[in-house]
Amino acid sequence: MAARADRDSDRRQRRGGLAVLQGVSRSDREPITAYAIKAFDVSDREKLTAFASDVFVGRVVERAGTEPLILPALVAEEEDDLLPQTQFAVEVQETIKGEASGTVVVNQQGGVDRRTDHLILIDGEPLLEVRDVLLTTRYDPDNGWYELVGGGYGRVRLGGPAERDDVVQRFKRAAAAGPKGPVEPERLNPSLGPDTSDRATGADDAARRRCADAEQRGTVRSVDNCLRERPDR
Repeated sequence: MAARADRDSDRRQRRGGLAVLQGVSRSDREPITAYAIKAFDVSDREKLTAFASDVFVGRVVERAGTEPLILPALVAEEEDDLLPQTQFAVEVQETIKGEASGTVVVNQQGGVDRRTDHLILIDGEPLLEVRDVLLTTRYDPDNGWYELVGGGYGRVRLGGPAERDDVVQRFKRAAAAGPKGPVEPERLNPSLGPDTSDRATGADDAARRRCADAEQRGTVRSVDNCLRERPDR
């Protein structure tokens, strides 16, 4: 048990701490939302790109599996918990960082809980769908797949040619400004991350995603400026 716990802890570090759930909310007619603790500010494109081993543009082809993540029990008397995960086959079209090529498997935390049939979404982020998308990932050699990192910031839906080129250029600049290989989260100044002290984290993440979208559209100067202009701050 101890050895497996160490391996799972190491995997959580490679995800930037995204396997650590903060709280859960649900209604009978909606998916269950689980909130994750971030090890660094994933809305910072340069930090997110530095943490990733591979950033690429690809087309999601299909779902390829539903292998869950085993979270060790906190005490010996409890049973291990299972966090649903969903794997997707993705055709790599353009590599921005790393060496991903051809058709690869991308793993996304979240999916259908095989014990209850409930759909669980991490931070409310929907599962990947068949379309062109830019993905920030971290290669998981234990499973041979690319772990999607950064939540909604790590997956950018691509529209027309002009929008696509703008998104790609932004991530290329971020990749060029950082190291060639992946950086561990300890080097990314976790104190700059969003507050994850309670379930308000979900609202903060939603605001950051809206501000990141606004920055991409050019309607705000930066994510930080957008967040400072929020009336509830």
